[in-house]
Amino acid sequence: MSKRKNYPLSRKLSDPRTRCDRASRGGFASTPVLSRLRKVFRLLSSVCKLGKKEYKSVTIERRSFAGLKQVWGFGLIEVVVAATIITVFFVAILSTYSFFLKTLLGGTQDVQATFLLREGAEVARILRDSSWSSNVATATVGTEYYLSWSGSAWVLSATPSYVDGVFDRTVTFESVYRDVNDDIASSGTIDDNIRLVTVDVAWRNSAAATTTKTLQTYLTNLYSN
Repeated sequence: MSKRKNYPLSRKLSDPRTRCDRASRGGFASTPVLSRLRKVFRLLSSVCKLGKKEYKSVTIERRSFAGLKQVWGFGLIEVVVAATIITVFFVAILSTYSFFLKTLLGGTQDVQATFLLREGAEVARILRDSSWSSNVATATVGTEYYLSWSGSAWVLSATPSYVDGVFDRTVTFESVYRDVNDDIASSGTIDDNIRLVTVDVAWRNSAAATTTKTLQTYLTNLYSN
């Protein structure tokens, strides 16, 4: 272990040995050159630290902005998917509702047509009961007649008319033949006391197609009037 040299106090600071001794003990720290270098190093260190902080802040901001873009994009996808699901749902509901209305309307019209058929047959019986010779026997065979209410009775008319503006109802009288056994047949002798009555009801459904229902019955001159 080297011992420290003790120089006389009378030695001047300008002595080279004294400067060397101060240098060995770090005495150059107080010289102007080293002080300036230290200041420069400190300044550079501060600048480097400040640059690191600015870089970190810029990186954080970039990451945050990227995160916001990702969140916004994910939200837009959710909105599009939700809108698509809602649209499909409402289209399905509207399609089902439309089909239900068409079915309901078609069923209602079918029931109305059935009642009109029965009413037409009943009107033919009323005309028979009122006067066979005036209402049935005089009707032209094979001609389509429309039923109309004159205010007090039903009458046969050749003028087309629609029930409720929708249903086209016609009544047709046909001759009836009997064979040698007096049975109804497709040919033979005409029986003037019996007629085949055909009631037709036609209407346009929701698909603009014409639907027709038919009812046939026999009328006889029951009261010989």
